Amino acid sequence: MAETGRLFVKSLAKGMRLLEAFSPRRPRLTLTELAGVTGMNLATVQRLTHTLVTLDYLGRDRHKRFFLSPRVLALGQAFSGGSDLRRMAEPLLEGFSRHQGCTVNLSVLEGHEVVIIYRHEVERFFKFDLQEGSRLPAYCTSMGKLMLAALPERELNALVGSLKLERLTTHTITDRKALKENLAAIRRVCLAESDREASLALHSLAAPVLDSKSRVVAAISASLPVGVEELNQEKVSAELVNQGRHLSSLMGYKGPYPALGPEPGTLH
Repeated sequence: MAETGRLFVKSLAKGMRLLEAFSPRRPRLTLTELAGVTGMNLATVQRLTHTLVTLDYLGRDRHKRFFLSPRVLALGQAFSGGSDLRRMAEPLLEGFSRHQGCTVNLSVLEGHEVVIIYRHEVERFFKFDLQEGSRLPAYCTSMGKLMLAALPERELNALVGSLKLERLTTHTITDRKALKENLAAIRRVCLAESDREASLALHSLAAPVLDSKSRVVAAISASLPVGVEELNQEKVSAELVNQGRHLSSLMGYKGPYPALGPEPGTLH
């Protein structure tokens, strides 16, 4: 977002950018690492971290690494707890998760990442803990790829062009052309999967949630351990589609399902 207007507070924007530097893959960062991730100089980072520690939004361990405090997590929980979509989705997705025996997530797209707003965990697939408010890269997760594929053309191409494609596993798509082809395939079926791209233990499936204006506002995913029989995958996939259709109808969507909105982009 461009810094514009006389009411724009640059110092606040820098503080928010610093908080956003932390993620499940980067839970603890030193001053130097924060400067590298945010692109800010050390003096600025030092002032910001001192302020955020004083306000109890950051903590610092004995190795002088900073981490998000429970106060920041509480802000995320306040958002997700107040979300109409999350409130409607929770009983449905919890029942789906328990019945199918799989971990289920509901997430939204924010820039290059997905933000989890509801999670019912049956099995953990990552070394780090995932919870509401956690962020994951969009390009290698089923939820993220689905929501990327639903973006309008100009936004889609700009975002894909700016992605930093890190290799998280041997199956992660790190070639931009291959990713574009994958997103094009997702647009054709309006569903997405990630096969060992984010974790070698994880095969995930995702379906869209649309609102009354036919916009994709979120994605739901089912996480399965690698090696699950194809028949079970098909059962979970079919139920995932049912859940996505139901949630979309609750959000006011009346069109065919699955779908990726009125104007999904084309990649070039």
